[in-house]
Amino acid sequence: RPPRPPPPPPLRPRAPRSPPETITTLAFARATLGFVLANNGARPIVSRVRDACEHRDALEVGDLLAAVNGRPVPASLREDDFNELLCVMKTAPRPLLLAFAP
Repeated sequence: RPPRPPPPPPLRPRAPRSPPETITTLAFARATLGFVLANNGARPIVSRVRDACEHRDALEVGDLLAAVNGRPVPASLREDDFNELLCVMKTAPRPLLLAFAP
């Protein structure tokens, strides 16, 4: 009889997967959005949520702006691009659909 082949190596435990990014899309009907964005060199980040914000219960400081009206926001923005994005958000017809990631 031929010798048995050696057993296969033990399976390594799989590294835990990070949970998928949770995106929340909010529809802003008012002209004034009621929150402040900062440019941290990456995606714009919510730096302040005012009491007058219609979504103050859903929006938190530290949330990242992921999309505007379905168009993804780049992972990094130069200052000029950030200012242009703010202008678009101020002048876009309402409702304005903004998607945020925690």
